[in-house]
Amino acid sequence: FDDDSLSMTKTDFTALKRLADDGVSMLVCDSTNALVEQKSPSESDVRENLIKLIPQIEGGLITTCFASNLMRLESLALAACAANRTPIMVGRTLVENIKIAQDCGYLTDIPKIYALEDAKDYGDEGAFTLKHVLEQNPGVNLPNLRRLGLGNIDSGLSLKENSECIGCYGKAKEISKGKDTTIGHWEMVGIHTKIPFRTYPDGFSDEIMNEFMKQCKIGGYLGNCVASGTKIIEELGDEHVKTGYPIIYTSADSVFQIAAHEEVIPLEKLYEMCRIARKILVGDNSVSRVIARPFIGTSGNYVRTSNRHDYSVKPEKENLLNYLTESGIPVIGIGKIHDIFAGEGISETIYTKDNMDGVDKTLDIMHSLKKGLIFTNLVEFD
Repeated sequence: FDDDSLSMTKTDFTALKRLADDGVSMLVCDSTNALVEQKSPSESDVRENLIKLIPQIEGGLITTCFASNLMRLESLALAACAANRTPIMVGRTLVENIKIAQDCGYLTDIPKIYALEDAKDYGDEGAFTLKHVLEQNPGVNLPNLRRLGLGNIDSGLSLKENSECIGCYGKAKEISKGKDTTIGHWEMVGIHTKIPFRTYPDGFSDEIMNEFMKQCKIGGYLGNCVASGTKIIEELGDEHVKTGYPIIYTSADSVFQIAAHEEVIPLEKLYEMCRIARKILVGDNSVSRVIARPFIGTSGNYVRTSNRHDYSVKPEKENLLNYLTESGIPVIGIGKIHDIFAGEGISETIYTKDNMDGVDKTLDIMHSLKKGLIFTNLVEFD
């Protein structure tokens, strides 16, 4: 029995005495300290020691405990935050127990669980990009985002609140299945994707590639694997220039990417290859996007150009962008928004070459557009 100030409820010794009076002669308890001949420490003692100990440990720290030990979970989370660390709760039962406790009014001080429940399905447990950037760059203030309310969101960020916010703010939980560019942007406009797009961790099948070569009238291809776009042109760029074969690769997203040197495969030919691939990759073989990835340069100095083009599957008609344009409200797509939505619901398209170009063009439109929606994708951040 632990009747310190952390306990959810105090032990009712009067009720225990009544049980004894009614003839109950033995109370059997389960404890990992059953064979230890001394009084077990209180949870308050454990919490105090954790708060002292965790800041002394370098690097990541993994701890385990019973999912039912809610006070210990709270102690670990609070100790982590006291050391300016991000607590990540892993385990379905553990997360569910915390939610149930919070629904019942307990564990109200425990830090929020930042990773979504399905983060483990995508290899993203522990991911919290903005928080980790701020942790590694103390002193970053982000004044404009704070004016919009970023510091006022209950998210565990080390940003000061702004009492005079000019924006609406909050946080949302994605409900769609999958985490790629298309699914994320679609959900922003109200499209719920219940079945994720297919990915190709082992490359594309012979059936797909043979049909691609046949329709493109080419004698071969390079790659056909999961790869970084910059690394694969570094590794296969010379062979591509020598053979003229396109470089095919994919990623963790549902994409079919074609890289080609602009002086080997002209842009219009590359775009035609992408349109052919888009028609092939449907049904059971569907991918969310086919992407043209042109590059220039010489051996050892290949660089991608801004002539990228995405060929997406068409979204559902019922979405915010179509509702706006059908109501006479313009939608300005900046960056690759037009490509992500296959042009659906976009009134005007402005392509960009990099992030800052996207920011500059967004500011220009903000100053000239009197009414409408500006939807910007910063192409390097996605």
